[in-house]
Amino acid sequence: MGWILAAQALPAGPAPAEETFNAGGARISVSLSAGLGQTPAEVMDWVHLAAEAVIGYYGQFPVPNVQIFVAPRHGQSVNSGSEHEGRRIVIKLDPGATPEDLRRDWMLTHEMFHLGFPSLNRAYHYMEEGLSDYLEPLARARKGQITAQRAWKDFVEGMPRGLPKSGDAGLDGTHEWGKTYWGGCLFWLLVDLDIREKSGNARSLDDAIRAIVAAGGTGDVDWPLDQMIAVGDRADGTASIERIHQLLGAKFSDPHLDQLWLKLGIREDGGQILFDDTAPLAKIRRSMTEPSI
Repeated sequence: MGWILAAQALPAGPAPAEETFNAGGARISVSLSAGLGQTPAEVMDWVHLAAEAVIGYYGQFPVPNVQIFVAPRHGQSVNSGSEHEGRRIVIKLDPGATPEDLRRDWMLTHEMFHLGFPSLNRAYHYMEEGLSDYLEPLARARKGQITAQRAWKDFVEGMPRGLPKSGDAGLDGTHEWGKTYWGGCLFWLLVDLDIREKSGNARSLDDAIRAIVAAGGTGDVDWPLDQMIAVGDRADGTASIERIHQLLGAKFSDPHLDQLWLKLGIREDGGQILFDDTAPLAKIRRSMTEPSI
């Protein structure tokens, strides 16, 4: 995944070639800059793969039109600060990235998920980044692009980075990388589990996020926090977003991750994720990565 680099500015130079396709009710335009080391077909396969995961989650692409700019840049590090701005994604590829590198990439799927959630006040930026971090592996697992073990391995290894240090406040207003991305990811995991437990697994975060998009809450609009919570919680019927925000927002209640993984039937052994299907929340865990649409 280190071959995929997101950019913060539109590519300079000659006008790029453009490929366009329709998927999930959307027109997706891909501009290919000169100097890419990949063929147009390889790049388009990568874009299709990311779009399929996002469409599989929402049931359609979250916005009717999106422009994706793809340009070359040498390097292996990932810059997660790419622009999405509601209808535009700018992303860069190392010219040496192979088709296999592109199939393993998570960055483009992450950026596409930003299109399906409104921009909130800066104090709640962790909700925006954390949601893309949370939905990306689940959506890819549901489409068979990665295994369920891979998705949960990312969570088990990453979410401890979002836990506060002694004396830290909650997630609201955080500027720390770990709390923004992994703390935000943990926030949405807890919301999802709360909805599923309270509804007997009949509803999930999926219902809340799809309702937000249906109400116009996409990446090109600004919503106050109260509006996002009201629309999402009305759809799932559990008030879980508000409840978890009260637990993690102004102050941070310890979610006891080690105990949570055991309840879900997740254990890491020698770098491998093992599942226990007799665990109390094993059925919920399985449903989270099974195809839902």
